[in-house]
Amino acid sequence: MDGRSHPPSFGFAIGLLLQDLPEQTWRALTIPLGRLETTLRRWGLL
Repeated sequence: MDGRSHPPSFGFAIGLLLQDLPEQTWRALTIPLGRLETTLRRWGLL
């Protein structure tokens, strides 16, 4: 442990949360979620 509280992967965590949704719905969400992750990383939040 290095003391940071960051999850291993934002996308992976979201994937676990969304795994019960229909695949079509999940695919529709992956693009905005990917953009969100990119934005958060740019701001240093991930």
